[in-house]
Amino acid sequence: MAMRVIFGVFGLSVATVASAGFEPYLGWATVGDPGNRTPTIQEAPRFFPPFRPPEFNVGSVDYEFRISKAEIVIDQYMDFLDIYQRYHYDGPGGAGLTGSFIFDVGVNPDGTRNYDVGDVRRQVPIQIAFPVAQAYCNWLHNDRGTDFEDFTTGAYDLQDFFASDNDADLVPVTREPDARYWVPSFDELTKASFWDPEKNDGEGGYWRYGISSDAAPIYDLPENGGQSSAATDAILPVGSYPDATSPWGLFDVSGTYEEWSSGVVLDTEIIFRTGSGYFNSVRGATRRDTLGEFRSGSFIFSGNAFRIATNVPAPGTLLGVACLGVLAGTRRRR
Repeated sequence: MAMRVIFGVFGLSVATVASAGFEPYLGWATVGDPGNRTPTIQEAPRFFPPFRPPEFNVGSVDYEFRISKAEIVIDQYMDFLDIYQRYHYDGPGGAGLTGSFIFDVGVNPDGTRNYDVGDVRRQVPIQIAFPVAQAYCNWLHNDRGTDFEDFTTGAYDLQDFFASDNDADLVPVTREPDARYWVPSFDELTKASFWDPEKNDGEGGYWRYGISSDAAPIYDLPENGGQSSAATDAILPVGSYPDATSPWGLFDVSGTYEEWSSGVVLDTEIIFRTGSGYFNSVRGATRRDTLGEFRSGSFIFSGNAFRIATNVPAPGTLLGVACLGVLAGTRRRR
């Protein structure tokens, strides 16, 4: 297990973290303020009629959690890919497996593939199908195991889906109760991206953009004073805009890539793809039509970026509450 010291004064390492062994690129952000409110119509008009049904309440989370500051990058994905391709529900050359920057460079005698990616792209987000992101979480949950069950059980129960003919209705939306790592729920991702307890003179509120601002980002390269690459042709490493973060320190919320999330809203299971621009820019595939949104099996097999969420370690694991903020990452203060 790789050991990386987070803060030299305390000499703490990732090995002391209760969630055992996975440190995302650029680290974790801890999202607090349990029980925050949901958005108002002024903050998120597209979360209200006529765009959404009444009481489409999202964004409130009543517990602390951690979320990766950056999206999962290709460099973190390659070890998973080399093993998981043997079990992929659509075969080693199937859709939603490699994204835009990983290339199939040959077939082995056993039918597995050799993949390659240039060094320039290693810190770019991987874009994969939603069930593959879930299998990645299972792999982390099972300490990077190599057996079929290490990819189909753990954080998500994917056994029935893998046994089916790619039946999208069998893809679970919510994580298992004891999941150690998971794709953030829509509520978790919304809160981590836009909710700020200090907005409105401490009353709290949602920013319109994921750079802790109600004004649109400057779409340009970092060296030109830009805050997002979303409207440019640039393909940049995650974290290229270190001063343009969410209130909790997430990078690239207003970046180039759409992100996966899921959840149950108004008793309807939904898999969301959150837009790369502004708050409440989302699309969703529902299991039922009660929300008036489209339902498409192909939706969840398209390639999108994703982050990882996990539990906040118990204070004793981090040698006290004071160390928790140093190791896990705390809310950025302005």
